[in-house]
Amino acid sequence: MITKLPSIAILGPGGIGGFLAAAFEKAGFLVTCIAKSDRTQDIIKNGIHVESPMWGVYTAHPRAVISLDKAPSILFITTKAISLEEAIMRIDPEIVRGAVIIPLLNGIEHMEILRKRFPGQVAAGTISIESYESAPGRIMHATPFAKICVAADESNLNVRLADVVHVIAETGMTAEIGTGEMQILWEKLVRLNALALMTTRYKKSIGEIRESAQMRNELSRLVNEGVEVAKREGAIIDAAHVLACIDQLQPSQFSSLKRDIDQGKVSELDAIAGAIVRTAMRYDISCPMINECIEAIRDN
Repeated sequence: MITKLPSIAILGPGGIGGFLAAAFEKAGFLVTCIAKSDRTQDIIKNGIHVESPMWGVYTAHPRAVISLDKAPSILFITTKAISLEEAIMRIDPEIVRGAVIIPLLNGIEHMEILRKRFPGQVAAGTISIESYESAPGRIMHATPFAKICVAADESNLNVRLADVVHVIAETGMTAEIGTGEMQILWEKLVRLNALALMTTRYKKSIGEIRESAQMRNELSRLVNEGVEVAKREGAIIDAAHVLACIDQLQPSQFSSLKRDIDQGKVSELDAIAGAIVRTAMRYDISCPMINECIEAIRDN
């Protein structure tokens, strides 16, 4: 079980990981960030600066190391999918043998990669937030909420998630245990895929997309295609509920996919939309709207 004052390790202190590191340290927890040398040195020297509608403006100073050197109670993995396999080599499986590992990556395919390296320790996790780096070590938290959902199908992990949720809630974030791994992962992926593809393809905010009848129709088709694939994976998702959640997003909201492509960074197009298409192919399901958006984004 988690001790009274758990230690938190975060692999990948970028837009999401940096926000979490700062939030946990502000709440009084022992936090260690694991990152490449240049990022580690920057955190040691300058800390992590956060601007948040929930906590205001502050600077946190967590520990920062190149390779994890102390056993944590909880390890959050917040790298991009493209760099996951390289990043987890910074974590010796023996050091985290007693930890609960919560990946907060987009997509679904990271679960298999992580379970091969850390068998019996990886629960599913999702985070609902808009948080990004405006510059290295400077985190802009743009939403008045931050919600983490966790789930574990393995009974030995599931019994530990109540402690994990309690620790997360100590920061002021919302935390809950979902009904199953595939359910929470696909719930986010279906919603995120539609948001990411539409805002990136048309270079418009979600508010502008909702106001266009044509784009609204395409958004709905993306959701429906994702829901059909998710169903084959055992996740029962209500398309109308997904669209209602998208309707509640701030009109000015874009997506991290659009932001990364606009900045010339390697994007998560394959980890998000590509993962749905690959899963659909296993079940001989066609996803014409998703494929059309993927091609349009790649052609731009």
